[in-house]
Amino acid sequence: MKFKYTSLYAAILTASLGMVGCSSSSSPTAADSSVTGRITGFGSVFVDGVEYETGTATVTKDGVPVSGDADLKVGMIITLKGSASGNTGEAATIEFNDDLEGLVQVNGLASGGSLIVMGQNVSVDANTNFESNDPAITTVEDIPANAVVEVSGYPDGTGNILATYIELKASDVADYGDEMETKGVIADIDTTAQTFMLGNIAVDYSSVSLDFVPANDMFVEVKFNADLTVSKIELEGDGKYGVKGEVGEDLDIEGMITNITATTFELNGQTIQIPDGVDITQYAAGDLVNIEVSVDANGDLVAKKVEEDEANDDGSHFEIEAQVDAVNAAEGTITIDGKTISIDSFNTIMDDNTDAEKYFNIADIVEGDWLDMKVAENADGTFSAVKVERINASDAREKVELSIRIENGVLTTGDQAIDTALGGLSPDAVLQATSLINSFANQGEDFEVKAMLDANGDLQSLMVEVEAAIAVDSAGTVTINGVEVTLEMLPAGVSLDDIAARDGQQVEVKMDLLTGTISAMKSELSGLVAIDATTGEVTVNGTAVTLPAGLTLEDGQNVKLELDAAGNVISMDIEHQSEMDGADSEQDPGSTTPEAGTGV
Repeated sequence: MKFKYTSLYAAILTASLGMVGCSSSSSPTAADSSVTGRITGFGSVFVDGVEYETGTATVTKDGVPVSGDADLKVGMIITLKGSASGNTGEAATIEFNDDLEGLVQVNGLASGGSLIVMGQNVSVDANTNFESNDPAITTVEDIPANAVVEVSGYPDGTGNILATYIELKASDVADYGDEMETKGVIADIDTTAQTFMLGNIAVDYSSVSLDFVPANDMFVEVKFNADLTVSKIELEGDGKYGVKGEVGEDLDIEGMITNITATTFELNGQTIQIPDGVDITQYAAGDLVNIEVSVDANGDLVAKKVEEDEANDDGSHFEIEAQVDAVNAAEGTITIDGKTISIDSFNTIMDDNTDAEKYFNIADIVEGDWLDMKVAENADGTFSAVKVERINASDAREKVELSIRIENGVLTTGDQAIDTALGGLSPDAVLQATSLINSFANQGEDFEVKAMLDANGDLQSLMVEVEAAIAVDSAGTVTINGVEVTLEMLPAGVSLDDIAARDGQQVEVKMDLLTGTISAMKSELSGLVAIDATTGEVTVNGTAVTLPAGLTLEDGQNVKLELDAAGNVISMDIEHQSEMDGADSEQDPGSTTPEAGTGV
């Protein structure tokens, strides 16, 4: 399956200015601005709400020149240099470099974990765009272990990436003929053993020749063969992690805040200075923002302006999957599920319908189309789109995220279609749902659910995600927030013993209130790794764990694991010794003199 994308703004500008997708200029564009961010649409290239014409631009993909924007996709993070005025501009250069292209070792997304790809934790959100070269794999949750994917997104340099774009390259590594690669910051280097950590993967560089001396904190790209042996290691740029610029240059960068201190914050793992007059107290780690920075005399990035990215979920976002009631392309609004929702040039529209078009836009949406949308409710009660995807009617089920509550023993949401369906439930189903709500919801509060209706308007599920406590009593009865757990409630392959092993733990649970069945469960396990020298058994904080193929831990490491209901690892984060010690680099990244004995 291939998702095809564009933006509303392409339709508006094409109609008003007569543009057809490329600049009519015959001379190269002078670059007086630089923006690093995700592509949100085509018609030319849309980044950060601006449409940049690309007719004279030099475009490279992973360092290789390509023709125009044909090889670029929505969601890819690019660095574009050019000129802009308002919401139009002209590109001089466009560079795309993926963050990762490699083997999927674990897919824990369905259980609330991550994709573990070449040891890197790849997380997704509602804004992640997915393309698949296998028609049988239609969602990121379907990606199998041993597949090969390409990832672009917001990395932190230490093994975690929030993906804005994922492409399934091959369903099985055996069918993939190219090298695999990952980028990151060197940590825990052992120059005697000639090994280092790159995120959560151990790299042995003893069999490759290097043209630089590796050291902690260097930013490198490591290429791997299909058996995960290292084939090549290259210094990325000057070896310093992050977006670069000339002294005095202003840069626009979008991404995720990964840390905040009194005088700095990290964006995608890169340190940004906070000067007097710039206030970021409203933000926290994990927030998505757009920032404007200047490059000071030391080459450091200094914040000039920080704004919330429209894709940032501040708790007001919800999902709707329903048929379109009305479209007003001139005003840039659609009406769906009784709500009028605005779309602007920062939003992305995806067409996943039959014969999907890359340049699909709001003008192609008609009454009766099925849309899957992520929507933000604004402070004034209006609604703004975050993501719009047109889907086939045959794949559609009406669903909406909303609050449910109990009033005089009756389940109600305030949504007419959902409340009508709730009224048709059997007494036993109502009793089941109200009992679970009373067990999991805070007293007197609304309970957030995702309701799904079938084509006949009958309620199929009321899915919730809750944090709960597991307990096992003296008789061996297992409960979650006081609700007794039976084998029939658990996902296939999960036993009551698996759940009982988490006695006293807090877990995240996905459950259907109508049936009481649990579709997924996630728990955390943190602490020091211990490996039995005789048996090889791996324990973390005294709890035995089984690692997926290709993933290793070392005795004495400090790790944080996420486990699914059966105890399988679905996310892994290793705290490196250099991070704990605050160790400085052992070698200036600018040095290119190979260390004696390095390589073959």
